[in-house]
Amino acid sequence: SMNQLREIESLMTHSKNYVSLRSKMQTSVAPAIPTLAILLQDLTFIDEGNPYYLPDPNGAEPMLNFAKVIKQANVIKQIWKFQQSTYPYHLNKQIISWILNYPKGETEKELYQFSLKLEPQNPEIVIEQLLESELELKLNNRRLQLKVEELLEKIAEQSNQITTLQQENDQLQNLVQQFN
Repeated sequence: SMNQLREIESLMTHSKNYVSLRSKMQTSVAPAIPTLAILLQDLTFIDEGNPYYLPDPNGAEPMLNFAKVIKQANVIKQIWKFQQSTYPYHLNKQIISWILNYPKGETEKELYQFSLKLEPQNPEIVIEQLLESELELKLNNRRLQLKVEELLEKIAEQSNQITTLQQENDQLQNLVQQFN
């Protein structure tokens, strides 16, 4: 509905560095899927915007920047929170079967062609191609029918020849028995 759309739009707005979405992730109860893009962005900014070591004011060796490490740990803790629960779903054998038997193309071109079969870009062209394919299949079917008829005629001829040879063989055997 429009209310749901407005709610999602307000949640996903990028204003104030996604403050609405960040707030929702903070208050979400698992199981839920966090928006990893924002969390990874945070990790990147923390890493690139803060040094690992801070200079010691007394001139000693540099000190580890614990503030940076704590910020990184807080972001990782948010990700970890969502990994701790399981999702209460039931296996659907039809969906699993469909996924396991999904055509696997070897090349991007094959996958693209398969995609076009499922969702053609121009249905009129697809209909025309299907009609052409149907006509070609009918022609091939007719050719095969003619070939089958030709083979059946040859089989009938050979069967007649075999019958004639058997009759001649029978006559010869009769003659041989008469002379014996």
